[in-house]
Amino acid sequence: MVVTDACGLTSTESISVAEPAPVVGTAVLLMQLHPSSPDGSVDLSVSGGTPPYSFLWSNGSMTEDIDNLSAGIYSCTIMTLSDAQQRYKLPFLNQTP
Repeated sequence: MVVTDACGLTSTESISVAEPAPVVGTAVLLMQLHPSSPDGSVDLSVSGGTPPYSFLWSNGSMTEDIDNLSAGIYSCTIMTLSDAQQRYKLPFLNQTP
């Protein structure tokens, strides 16, 4: 980078701009205890990227964690301040007794 002041004097400096780390999501799945009851949940933890994060789940939820889940496959798109996106698919099944 070259900086020039009002008197025309210049200074040259080298700078580097680091990319943020990739977005990484870690999910803890709490399975359903009863097949007919939507009592499952997902506890999602996110790191990397440029916070703040926003979330969009396949069931329409926009929170980091979701609950009251029935068996199925849920996906979550995590977006960062710099518009980086990461999508995760989570199989969510009934817990066997």
